[in-house]
Amino acid sequence: MSVTYQGGPHTTQRRAEIVKRIKSNQSWAITSRAEMLIALGEFDELGLCESFGETSTAGWLTRETRIAVSTAFEYVSVARKLAYFPLLTASFRAGRLSYSTVRYLLRYLTPETEAELVMLAEKLCFAELKRALAGVDKQEDQLEAPKYHHDVRIDDNGDVVISARLNAADGAAYMAALKIAQLAYYGLDDLGDEDDEEAIETELERRRGQSEAHPASECTSDHPRSISAHFTGNYSRVGPPTKDDMYASLLAMIHMVRTNPVSELRAPGAHVNIMMTTNGRAWLPGNVEAPSKVLEAYVNNAFVRLQMLDKNGLTLHLGRKSRFVNNAQFRALLAVWGFECAMPGCNHARFLQVHHIEEWAEGGETNLENLVPLCSACHSRVTNGYVHITTNGRTIEFRFRGGRRFVSHGGGLPEKATPFTGPLVAATAENRENHPRGRDFAD
Repeated sequence: MSVTYQGGPHTTQRRAEIVKRIKSNQSWAITSRAEMLIALGEFDELGLCESFGETSTAGWLTRETRIAVSTAFEYVSVARKLAYFPLLTASFRAGRLSYSTVRYLLRYLTPETEAELVMLAEKLCFAELKRALAGVDKQEDQLEAPKYHHDVRIDDNGDVVISARLNAADGAAYMAALKIAQLAYYGLDDLGDEDDEEAIETELERRRGQSEAHPASECTSDHPRSISAHFTGNYSRVGPPTKDDMYASLLAMIHMVRTNPVSELRAPGAHVNIMMTTNGRAWLPGNVEAPSKVLEAYVNNAFVRLQMLDKNGLTLHLGRKSRFVNNAQFRALLAVWGFECAMPGCNHARFLQVHHIEEWAEGGETNLENLVPLCSACHSRVTNGYVHITTNGRTIEFRFRGGRRFVSHGGGLPEKATPFTGPLVAATAENRENHPRGRDFAD
């Protein structure tokens, strides 16, 4: 069955024309915005706004281009900074870096690091770039330190209004405490490290659907101590409580503090995971904005899970040795990939599954070098032959239909590589007809 688009048949030529039009117009949009911002920087430096009856460049831009005030101030800020970074500006003008990437890079760039970071940004998707810069000090942080606070006030109607700002490490501990409270609220406060994370989340989902919650005091012997023995699932939902459970989790946490229980709960999301390289750079997998210096004081904390990575990005320390993919190894795998899907350009953090790069049935081993976390949607793309992943031990290659190719070296973030030609899955011509992924050769 053929599909029509704008009056034309969905042919290979038509598809190529559509893709070309999208890419060419996107490239034009990037270069046009770059030229506009460069001109805006010159306009601002010369103080031309007064010649047009305005006291600020942003005010003139808002009036003349009819854009939002916040957008105008952002444009002026970016335009002023571009003047100090010629390599970034050149890459922007050439269409190699998008505006979103340029704006993000400006938070980190210094004259000394400009060349390295611009080269890195040209190779990575935006999601991977954010992870690559996790733990790197932002230049804006040097200007004004944030004021951390916890405020409580009484509103006119008697409601108590709470606001707070925590540093990244304290915030991670706060979210872990909320996770403990959430599990206790649903009567799952007797769990340990060996309880299966997927099964726990499946049980949480089941209990959320019931008409009443099951507080810990109402649990009976009908509720097993080891959830893993009774519930299974094929995806993982790690991390803090969902938005719907945040309020109930906060109330449960308040109750736990007031009644002063001693809780040894160490269930999924109830940990503060810190990653550290051998050169001392530290970051939080679930919060790539966290400055490395904020985490240094937390590394030796008994309630912190520290994972040390070697220069190749491989885990040196898991906390305990495991023969199979147990919870410790699973957490290590997720942490290496930032608790996100490993697929280039995808940053999904829920419904994660473990994918054997070399299939188990074909002799692939269940070890960290042969595993990647994929969200259910991306895993389906691999299964259905839209993407193919291979490894030779320290290098992982992602190949997409159409020729796009990304490579991860030594556990690093996937970088854009030279496009490939030919079939998605390499195979000899005589074997293609009966190849188990023969449909991959349809393109």
